[in-house]
Amino acid sequence: MTSVVLAAHGTRSPAGQAAYAALLTAVRARLPHLPVDLGFVDVQQPTLAEVVDAAPTPPVIVPLFLAAGVHVRHDVPAAAARRPGSAVLLHLGGWGEVEQVHLDRLRGSEPGRVVLVAAGSSDPDARDEVAELAARLADRSGRSVVHAFLGGEGPHVDAVLTPEDLVLNHLLAPGHFADRLRERESAHGIPVSAPLLTTATDAMADAISRRVAQFS
Repeated sequence: MTSVVLAAHGTRSPAGQAAYAALLTAVRARLPHLPVDLGFVDVQQPTLAEVVDAAPTPPVIVPLFLAAGVHVRHDVPAAAARRPGSAVLLHLGGWGEVEQVHLDRLRGSEPGRVVLVAAGSSDPDARDEVAELAARLADRSGRSVVHAFLGGEGPHVDAVLTPEDLVLNHLLAPGHFADRLRERESAHGIPVSAPLLTTATDAMADAISRRVAQFS
């Protein structure tokens, strides 16, 4: 029997916590024959390490992160190492389904430049990953797509956004960074899409269940 552990960052936002819980429920509904649990690397309980330790078998760990920053490179592998035989999937942001959700959101939207906005990271590879996603979205949509960050190094959202832009929200769940992005929407009247788990929970749950199925 394969155990499944969803590895998330965690948030103090009640809406963000509800979004993670809804994803857990959706994945469990798609994998009723498998134990599926959720652990956090920060802010929320239970911790990822606790959930991995409690799994009935060495789990398949699904990193719910949109770029391969410190949590993906260090915290998730450290938790997996507690249970020899565990497997770690590619982080969510590297999946084609996330790219497709953004493309679907662009379809039928107003013309103009698109700004893909992510939280930001101290890891240059994580920042590059967001830039590469913006380039692929531009290529596939035929739109002008640039990227920006809400924190850290790289192009900052306040230096990039103009009132004519459309914002693609490259955040997973409501929380601190989503609130900061919503402030820009209110201040400048710029249309901003919702965090991915606000509208694309089913698509993410479908993607997770497909990938886990190869281990069961």
